[in-house]
Amino acid sequence: MLPCDTGDCNYVGIRENGLMHAVLRIAFGVFVLAGSSLALADRAGRRFDVGDYGARADDGANDLPGISKALSACAKQGGSVLIFSKGRYDLTRGPRGRGAYFPLRGVKGMTIEGNGATLVAHEAATIFHVVDCSGLTVRKLTLDSDPLPFTCGKVVAAGRGSVDIKPAKGYRAVAGRSVKGVFGYDPAKGRPARRGHDCYMLDNTAPSSVTDGALMRVPCRGRIAVGARVIVRHEIYGHNGFTLRGCSGVVFDDLTIYSLGGMGIYAAASTDITVRRMIVAKGPDGKRWMSTTADATHFNTCRGTITLEDCCFEGMGDDATNIHNHFWTVSGRRGDDTLRVTLKRVRRHVMPGHPPRDGDRIEIGGADNPLAPRLTRTVKTVQTDPKNKDLIVTFTKALDARVRAGDIVWNASAAPKARIRRCTVRNNRARGMLIQTRDVILEGCLFENCSGAAIHVASDINYWHEGIGAADLVIRDNRFIGCNYGAARRVSVLDIFAELPGGRIALPGVHRGIEVVGNIFVKPEGSAIYVHSSDGVVILDNKFSEPGATAIFVNYSRNVRVTDNVLIGGRNGGLKIGKECRGDTVHAHKNSGF
Repeated sequence: MLPCDTGDCNYVGIRENGLMHAVLRIAFGVFVLAGSSLALADRAGRRFDVGDYGARADDGANDLPGISKALSACAKQGGSVLIFSKGRYDLTRGPRGRGAYFPLRGVKGMTIEGNGATLVAHEAATIFHVVDCSGLTVRKLTLDSDPLPFTCGKVVAAGRGSVDIKPAKGYRAVAGRSVKGVFGYDPAKGRPARRGHDCYMLDNTAPSSVTDGALMRVPCRGRIAVGARVIVRHEIYGHNGFTLRGCSGVVFDDLTIYSLGGMGIYAAASTDITVRRMIVAKGPDGKRWMSTTADATHFNTCRGTITLEDCCFEGMGDDATNIHNHFWTVSGRRGDDTLRVTLKRVRRHVMPGHPPRDGDRIEIGGADNPLAPRLTRTVKTVQTDPKNKDLIVTFTKALDARVRAGDIVWNASAAPKARIRRCTVRNNRARGMLIQTRDVILEGCLFENCSGAAIHVASDINYWHEGIGAADLVIRDNRFIGCNYGAARRVSVLDIFAELPGGRIALPGVHRGIEVVGNIFVKPEGSAIYVHSSDGVVILDNKFSEPGATAIFVNYSRNVRVTDNVLIGGRNGGLKIGKECRGDTVHAHKNSGF
């Protein structure tokens, strides 16, 4: 009972002879409450304001030393809070700087309270590199770059192997900048150009140079027409906002990314990542031609649950998200229960495939259908060959005699659940989202003007060696508007397939248990839905408006049910069943306009 609840003190009045007694009781109560608050604060950790360490917002000075000191002090005490004030903080490492601006390792329960602060990186580097941390929360923080990791403008001259670009307003010609990629842009529509040039991942090219005082000359492959508007990416991968490795229980609330030379969030071998109300935008005023040069978010070999809610991803040089792990190839056997496996291909920008752990569930494909699980075994031990980084994996049970060199294996325990709700993806190059995992609900999202497929459900051992085959995937109540018109264009807006070497399509059974329900497709270029390499697909109650090809194309699949869908304005029919698909396993009922 609080002092004010006693007979000696009440809200109506205080008896004169009880006044001192009441005041003492109130004072005692305040003391007790204050002591309790201090105790709670002590258990929760301390608060470290970057201003106390010399980092002042909007003063134009280099804030890297002060923020680094504050972060270091905060990291030493678990459960502490790093506090920014609203405003701009400039980060400059200087010519001797190496690695990320802010490395963080082994910290538990830290909170970064941005309070609307903007961190501006002045050199190409990852801003936060977070390793083996748990319980990290990041709130109301904005990340940006200056100079921008891209230059935009108009092609005014085209030579053999290079073009001259007149920079657009807000950009300038700079010599000596790396040239990693060039693609066409439509400033009037604020999106990648329809069927525009797309020169991706230039390797070993000369840096930019300046001609005629104000033009930037950049190397490129292929022919770009004079008059075309283009974006030159000086960086594509490697300089992320946040890189997470081996982390767990990480939460991002109200994170904003403007322009970075890499991804907004890259997480590898991490567990339970939640991203809410993240904004990736083309600058504070939306007038830039690009936001991140690569993906907004990317999750490689993660576990637990990946959650994306109420986010807006716009203007990226690549996807809004990619959730996947890697395929390994059997290179040899050692006895009845041990395999040597090799990671066939890893792109430079992606961290290597992460080894399985003891107790993980490994699936092994067969020779006839390499990406469909034929055999499952549990890992007993894993060793790494120091010479070539191959893995020596021993299982708790003997292997099937048919397992042999060349078979494909993958870690089903490193396939996180995904919950993606009420997100917007628009005006970006390439795909909207790559879903290469299991137990996924993707609902209530808007995909608008993605130059490639809006949703890419894939398994691939032809180019990226990413997967795995999807299972228990629900795609419902989403809207798709004007997607699949340019760079990274595919057969359809919702693209479900599995690709083998040489571009061959895998047989049914790679993807299993997929529901596509209640979605709206508006003017997709090509088909709206493409289903290959699948077993058990329900396409129910979707609406298609003026698709550029047959609304639904099914091939190399079985047990597909197409029911209660509506086609408006289609000239090529509602459903096409490919010759590699048994027609008696595809059932269409009560569809309108087909």
